[in-house]
Amino acid sequence: MTIPGALVTFVQPWATLYGNSQPVSLGVVFLHLSGVMVGGGRAIAADADVLGAIIPDRALVDRLGRAHRVVIPAFLLTAMTGLLLAAADVETFAGSSAFLLKLTSVGLLSFNGLLLWTAERRLARDGSAGWGLTRFAAAASLALWLLTLLAGCWLRVAG
Repeated sequence: MTIPGALVTFVQPWATLYGNSQPVSLGVVFLHLSGVMVGGGRAIAADADVLGAIIPDRALVDRLGRAHRVVIPAFLLTAMTGLLLAAADVETFAGSSAFLLKLTSVGLLSFNGLLLWTAERRLARDGSAGWGLTRFAAAASLALWLLTLLAGCWLRVAG
């Protein structure tokens, strides 16, 4: 894939700083992986709660709401640092199938997060009316977090 020269020029100062400063590169990678561990870990725990429950109760609905207060900021941190990581080597990432899979999985994870949030709101409002959708979205969330992790590992190995 050909990258527009203006984009390469625009990100070059960042790429230079990232490539020449170990504290900067370490900090960005640390923040990225911290977001994945905290947000993804909390999301997977919430997904497991949903998938392990036979019927929803108020305690489960409350736990899901609390989970989103952790997952959403961590996901945003991961997305922002992911953009910084991509900008550090835009020419390599732009032509990478692994990067395309990672972007696709993050996009699907974002969409599923909205679906899950909507289902949980319905569940909180209408009782068990949103339970089937909540369970479907939780299963998809679990799979998508793992797919995103796989894509990140592939990206690290393949470049």
